Amino acid sequence: MEENNLSHKLIPWTLIDLLSIFSLTFILVFIIGHLGIVFLNNSDLVQGELVEVVTAFATTLLQNLLLLGLSFWLVGTRYGFSLIDHFFKIDKDQVKNVFGKGIIGGLGIFCGITVFNSVLASFLTYFFDYQPPQQLIITFLLKTQSSWLFLGYVFLIVLVAPIVEETFFRGLVYSYFREKYGVKMAYFLSALLFGIAHQSAWAFVGTFLAGLGLAYLFEKSKSLITNILAHMVWNGVVTIFLFFLWISGGNII
Repeated sequence: MEENNLSHKLIPWTLIDLLSIFSLTFILVFIIGHLGIVFLNNSDLVQGELVEVVTAFATTLLQNLLLLGLSFWLVGTRYGFSLIDHFFKIDKDQVKNVFGKGIIGGLGIFCGITVFNSVLASFLTYFFDYQPPQQLIITFLLKTQSSWLFLGYVFLIVLVAPIVEETFFRGLVYSYFREKYGVKMAYFLSALLFGIAHQSAWAFVGTFLAGLGLAYLFEKSKSLITNILAHMVWNGVVTIFLFFLWISGGNII
């Protein structure tokens, strides 16, 4: 496939730009999230554990919107660079190939990370009597007793997060590191930041490995559409399992 859309070439943004987008997003989410908790605790809108669940949903949505919005705004207004034109367009004769790689890639990442996490969890439990914790977003998803709130979390996990994370971590971060340091270092650094961003010591290694797989997929496909689809498939299969766990807990959708 010809490397149209400039792919990984002529990346105008800098490391300072990436760190600014990343840090500003998390600072704003931290501040607004804490203000939201204070507001909800002092209002009658929601009560009890629902305060945490609703706040986690709202802050996660805000985090994704900020990360995506700041990314498009910075590279668009400062550098006149269109992420859509360069990373989201595919030739008509490549549609089947792009979607095929996305589906197979997503299933491959799901299977690989599931096996890895299962083996690691069994090892830690057997030898150290340590039960690895769930990621917070999964904990809050399983806590909710609202069908609409559950569907809201599914929307975030399966649709919003893949679009945002692939745009930032592969479109911006990987492309920058690839141009500056080469493919291998770009694999490592983009996956490292991807793992750190998920804010879970337990999930870090698995997320890091998934980041490597997604970076490899982007390098080969030259299209974020492939990556977004793969990420959606990965998160979607996980969510199907979570749905059955949620139902078994007595919740009704």
